[in-house]
Amino acid sequence: MLLSLSVSNLLLIDKLDLELQTSLCALTGETGTGKSILLDALGLALGSRAETGFIRPGAEHAHVTAEFDIDGNHPAIITTKEQGLDIQDTLILRRILSRDGKNRATINDQPVSVNFLKKIGSLLVEIQGQSDNHGLLDVNTHISFLDDYSKSNSLAGEVSLAWGALRDAKSSVILAKKEMNTAETDEPYLRHVLEELQGLMPGPNEEEALITERKKLRGAEKIGEALQHAQKALSTGETPVEKLVFAERAISRVANEAGEDVAQLLKVLSMAVAETQEADSLLSEVINKLSPNPERLDDVESRLFLLKSVARKHDCDISSLPEVHDNLLIKLKHIDSQTEHFSSLLKSENAARDNYVSLANKLSKERYKTAAIFDKAINKELKPLRLNKATFQTIIEPLEESRWSRSGIDKVRFEVQTNIGHKPGPLNRVASGGELARFLLALRVVLAQSQLTPVLIFDEVDRGIGGATANAVGERLYELGKGGQVLVVTHSPQVAARAQHHWKIEKHDSSNASVTKIMKLDKDSRREEVARMLSGAEVTDEARAAAQKLISGTNS
Repeated sequence: MLLSLSVSNLLLIDKLDLELQTSLCALTGETGTGKSILLDALGLALGSRAETGFIRPGAEHAHVTAEFDIDGNHPAIITTKEQGLDIQDTLILRRILSRDGKNRATINDQPVSVNFLKKIGSLLVEIQGQSDNHGLLDVNTHISFLDDYSKSNSLAGEVSLAWGALRDAKSSVILAKKEMNTAETDEPYLRHVLEELQGLMPGPNEEEALITERKKLRGAEKIGEALQHAQKALSTGETPVEKLVFAERAISRVANEAGEDVAQLLKVLSMAVAETQEADSLLSEVINKLSPNPERLDDVESRLFLLKSVARKHDCDISSLPEVHDNLLIKLKHIDSQTEHFSSLLKSENAARDNYVSLANKLSKERYKTAAIFDKAINKELKPLRLNKATFQTIIEPLEESRWSRSGIDKVRFEVQTNIGHKPGPLNRVASGGELARFLLALRVVLAQSQLTPVLIFDEVDRGIGGATANAVGERLYELGKGGQVLVVTHSPQVAARAQHHWKIEKHDSSNASVTKIMKLDKDSRREEVARMLSGAEVTDEARAAAQKLISGTNS
């Protein structure tokens, strides 16, 4: 419920603090006192459009705060928490207007956008009788109102879930089809690249081995020259080996007579001969092995160039080419299995579609069955509200498959016919003024037992009526008030007399400015206000007696 409304520096309102109660609350006052300003103020707190002209002359800012006490499972609480706001069971909606245009909106003092404020406001309050499309005047809500009335919310929830599953299945099929098309385009290239890699696959550490070999091959000529010089030194003329052998033989002849010193010398010479002979042999082998080989150098460089070129193509190192090869095999294997996967997804989509259609058809049948009962209940309410020539009807039309949604396969809209011979049409186009408010009142009365009703505000629902019709309007507002909070701005004493709580709005003029004030009426002042509404400017004793009788009779 709406606990309080605080307003400052807005149009004719200097400062106003209004504390409200549940059940039926009446707001009365003479024409021009500013009753509409109060609704404008509440509208601002609920996210309606703001203008700098709303700020009271002489003030730089205007403030509007609406405080609501609601259940923790209320959709407004759930929505604010989904937005990341820290909210409990009390919602405080605030709007601050500034002359510089820097307006602010907050929920429980946490900044929000005006659009989000409006979204939350629409879940809390419904103002009936205005010309803009909202609540029951929004044709997009009619389908949910009908489902509420038919008590098919559970089935509607199943349809919504089935639609989500169908939508996901369709998305999966579309994505798989796109992947298949891409695969068909990519497959020849992938197979070409795979074949290229398979014929080129580098061995472990091949790049390092090739670089080392290339270095040796490139330096073979220089190394060969050095080795040739060394071999020449060992083999030209009387070679060192020959000299050492000669010296060894000469000394060995006298070794037995020469003693230990000569024996040691002979041993060293023998080792020198062996080492020199081995060096000569190794030198010959190395010369043969490292002789210049231009053909092998070309092979090594070609191999390195090819490996590097392919690695650049795949934006990787040569050592990563085996991994690229394996990934290509996986992709091609996936392409080969896509047809089977796509077929499986199509089966899932068809199953999801069958489930959705089955549930949606079941829900549609409930809607057609309920519509006749709903229309009968609404039309029964119209006659006492002096809309006896009007008729109400629920139109249900099947939708093309392309327009199916989580709400089902139907389009639902409420239409009215206000006069015999006229074509039925939407509520807000066919009905006008008090007619529209009374249509909405009839709808709300019928819907009251089937859905969570927000705070309801009826703006001059009694316009252009009186007597028994006004009394019927009052009765229905009173019944609505039993189930929640209903605020009615009224000029009808019959309606005001039905209210459990009554406020009077007055405008006070001075030489400086006009100010709108609001006051809660007690028992005596309420009788006086109803008497004024009965008799006009001059309140007589007869009017007071009639007012007391009216108040006592409606609340007995």
